[in-house]
Amino acid sequence: MQAQHKKRFHKARNLKRSTSANEALRDARQNDIEAAHADYVAYSQKLISKAEVTLKRLRARTPGDLRLKELERWVKDSDYQCQMIVRRVLNHESIPHNEKVFSLFERHTEWISKGKAGTPVELGLRVCVLQDQFGFTLHHLVMEKQTDDQVTVPIAEGAKQRFPQVSQVSYDRGFWSKENLEKLEELLDRAVLPKKGRWSEQDR
Repeated sequence: MQAQHKKRFHKARNLKRSTSANEALRDARQNDIEAAHADYVAYSQKLISKAEVTLKRLRARTPGDLRLKELERWVKDSDYQCQMIVRRVLNHESIPHNEKVFSLFERHTEWISKGKAGTPVELGLRVCVLQDQFGFTLHHLVMEKQTDDQVTVPIAEGAKQRFPQVSQVSYDRGFWSKENLEKLEELLDRAVLPKKGRWSEQDR
């Protein structure tokens, strides 16, 4: 059973789109790709159905067993991935990032567009760290599905709450927004928050 599943998986994974100038050849290869993925999904769904039957029997035999929760999660994850394959490969949908799963083992993993040469994209989780002039950490925030400009004020508020003597904070331009600057100026004696885009003479 496992060997048959792997065989279908490798077949679907190894099929590449045709780059031929002949439209008929490209269409034929696309049909092969879709057929292989459809076969893989169908076989996977059979295994999922068997797993669900097994889970049902285990629940009846050992009700309240917390270990079954983990098995239920893996079954749901398997079914979800099958649906993603159907949508992307067979229905030709473009899957939004917020619906994708980048790691089955670390569910918090996100697709991070760095916009930097060499490492334009990373998989992980953003963390914002606020340090003093000596390099000591005053506060930090784990940024789950958040961008820099969404934590500008909260991290300053957290640092101010823990260390009331904090009177000024500086950021890079990724944290900029007019609303953030206004809130920081109410909270601190001085807020250094460079504006995004081209600066006017007044900004300078």
